[in-house]
Amino acid sequence: MTTEAKNIETEAVSAFSRFLDTHLPPNRVVMLFGPVVAIIAGAAASWLATHFPGLNLDTSSTAGMITQGINFAIGALVTLALQHKWLAGWQQYEANKTSTGTGDPNLAAALLAAAPPTALPPLQPSGEYNPALDAPTTVNTVPAQPQTGPPEGTGSPSDGAWE
Repeated sequence: MTTEAKNIETEAVSAFSRFLDTHLPPNRVVMLFGPVVAIIAGAAASWLATHFPGLNLDTSSTAGMITQGINFAIGALVTLALQHKWLAGWQQYEANKTSTGTGDPNLAAALLAAAPPTALPPLQPSGEYNPALDAPTTVNTVPAQPQTGPPEGTGSPSDGAWE
């Protein structure tokens, strides 16, 4: 292969790479094909549980079918968790690249290290502890009226109405 052909091939590969980066970035590929890969991973986990030597998963019983379903769910959920982890890392990478303008992680670490630490507010109030302040308050805040007995004229022996 001549050098001219190698240069043309290199230019074609770099043009295709630029096209993919602008029109189909990796985060879109993961989002589009992540659920499909999760289903395939769940099916592979179920198939391995049934056909792997030594496991002998009997799918003819209800318990075996439930176990196979659990294997499928675990395989799919692990794949979805890894997809989520990758996408969160990709978003952090994009945010770093956008905020610094270069995407250099060393620069972002240097900026974080140069930032002055902020003081956290105290968790406990300062001063002496007063347990009376922690006591529950009453629901009814209206002061109670003193009970002196029945009102006058109600027919009780004490008000003289029975004499």
